[in-house]
Amino acid sequence: YSRIFPAHFFESMPVRICILLPALIVFIFGAAMYMTAALGTSPYDAISFILAKKVPHVPFKYVRIAWDTSFLLLGWIAGGNVGPVTIAFFLGPVISWEQKKLAVFMY
Repeated sequence: YSRIFPAHFFESMPVRICILLPALIVFIFGAAMYMTAALGTSPYDAISFILAKKVPHVPFKYVRIAWDTSFLLLGWIAGGNVGPVTIAFFLGPVISWEQKKLAVFMY
C-alpha cells in the first residue's frame, strides 16, 4: 500500500475512524445474520447466550455487556491496550437489535 497511500497514512485517527465505521457496520450485520440463522455460534458468543438463559430476569443485552466488559478488563489486566476503538462491550445491544430486525426476513 506504500505506493498508493503516503507514509503513515493509516496512523491518523480520522483515517482510522473512516475505516472503523464501515467495518463495524459489516461486522454487526454479519454477526446478527449468523446468530439469527441459528447455524451455530462461536464459543465466545454461545456462552453469553447460555448465561442469558441461566439468568432469566436479566435481558441478553446486559449479559452480553457484562461478558464483553469482563474480557475487556481481563485483557487490560494482562497488559493489553484499551483505547478509543475498544468499544466491543457496546455491540451486544446493537447486535440484539439487528437480530430482531433480521428475524422478520429470515423466518
